Amino acid sequence: MALTLDSEMPKDEILTNYLNLVYYGDRAYGVEAAAQHYFSVPAADLTIAQSALLAGILADPAMLAAAGLSA
Repeated sequence: MALTLDSEMPKDEILTNYLNLVYYGDRAYGVEAAAQHYFSVPAADLTIAQSALLAGILADPAMLAAAGLSA
């Protein structure tokens, strides 16, 4: 499947599609929803630190709830 995707669309488009679908915890699906949910800003306006936090959430979305950081 990955090889098929790689041959059909550029890697940046694959990443964009993934980030727009993945679960970020606390019922937020997609980077735009996560940016709005956790920081009340559009994804385009995230700081580097906010972007890094969202990238880290992908590894374990439940870690925010465990740390008491859900919005």
